[in-house]
Amino acid sequence: EPCNAAADNCLHAQFIYSDDDGKTWSEPVDITTQIKAPEWDALFASSGHGIQLKSGRLLQPFVMRKGNETWTANAYSDDGGRTWRMGQPAGTNVNESKVIELRDGTVMQNIRHNNGSDDTRLRFVALSRDGGVMFGPMKAAPALIDPWVNADILRYDAQKALLFSNPADAKQRVRLTVRASFDQAQTWPVARVVYEGPAAYSTMAVLPDGTIGLLYERGDKNPYEKITFARFNLAWLKSSPQ
Repeated sequence: EPCNAAADNCLHAQFIYSDDDGKTWSEPVDITTQIKAPEWDALFASSGHGIQLKSGRLLQPFVMRKGNETWTANAYSDDGGRTWRMGQPAGTNVNESKVIELRDGTVMQNIRHNNGSDDTRLRFVALSRDGGVMFGPMKAAPALIDPWVNADILRYDAQKALLFSNPADAKQRVRLTVRASFDQAQTWPVARVVYEGPAAYSTMAVLPDGTIGLLYERGDKNPYEKITFARFNLAWLKSSPQ
């Protein structure tokens, strides 16, 4: 039966915050009743990160399920995280997604799809013109092969680039790869393999010195043996195009 967001039979959506650069943290703040419809069976946040738009809006991708139906949408806040609402689906029959703001203010959702043959597993994207609340049709991204996994996409403003990380294989979670686009995700001409072996989820961040930090799952026999942190710059990424 659908879980009761006001009771304990439900996976709750909560956040904590810090006002001193991470030295101390607040008590958990529960927003389940703000963003979860009572009839939904499940809801969870995509691992990794959300974003803040130029307008100040906060966006955090979530996955929802009702029966056999799954979809992804963004929880959003326009008051610095004090209150939250849930947007409309960016895609259905999907799993985790990540969100990014393009230079013209368009919000792009980069989505893990649930279906596809071994030869056609791809990322999908959907575009929003209202700040990540409502989306147009979901479409395949032919350049981004994907073995059904949580990936990441990141703005690298200092280099006017977008970065994308995932296991670049249509069948297995292997070959953790970072790609770069210089035309707002229209093409991805630069790619470099970070780790050839088994690898799964990944997330990225622009570090204070302008380099990129990449945190990802990896192993020798399976992708889940350890979590590894790597640091690189765009020159390294561009030095070995695939």
